[in-house]
Amino acid sequence: MLRTGDSWAVAALGNAVPIALEAHDLASSRGIPRPTVVDLRFIKPLDDDVVAWLLKSHKTVLTMEDGFVTGGMGEALAARAGNSLGGGRVFTLGVPDRFIPHATVEEQQSSFSMTAEGLLEAFAHARQA
Repeated sequence: MLRTGDSWAVAALGNAVPIALEAHDLASSRGIPRPTVVDLRFIKPLDDDVVAWLLKSHKTVLTMEDGFVTGGMGEALAARAGNSLGGGRVFTLGVPDRFIPHATVEEQQSSFSMTAEGLLEAFAHARQA
């Protein structure tokens, strides 16, 4: 765990970790509860103890990865949420499963809402779901 937060968490991977940390710091100034930020570091094997703790201790878990969501860490964590590891709601952020035009990393992250602002907006939508 990189940062402790309130009722929600971000499970981040790779280049998404600094974005999640930025969102944690930005949340308070926006009147949003700060997220717990966890760097999962590995997709396989997924750390079931950490995942179980995340799901049991947070109402909402957002995953953020700099790869395709389909078949990625977010999908794996969501599958575990649907099984016996806990009841937290999981929402995934990452690259959609479609053709991605050439662009800089920053342009691609922005187009997929993989920014600190985008993460906070995703949490706002998840709270209303």
